[in-house]
Amino acid sequence: MRYFYHIQTEKKLRGIKPTSVTGPWFRRTYFYDLTAPALFKKALSQLGKTPLKCIAGGRI
Repeated sequence: MRYFYHIQTEKKLRGIKPTSVTGPWFRRTYFYDLTAPALFKKALSQLGKTPLKCIAGGRI
C-alpha cells in the first residue's frame, strides 16, 4: 500500500518538520513530505476535516 508523498496545508502540524514554508506570517502555507506511513497517519489525525489544497502522489 502506498501513501501520499506531499501535502500542502495552511495548518501547521505538530511533531512533523515541514519541507518548506511559503507566504507571509499571517497566511503561511506548509509543505510536508509524508512518504513514511507513520508520518502520514500522524498528519491525518491532526488534520481531521481541514481541507487540503493539494495532495500529490500515492493513494490511500
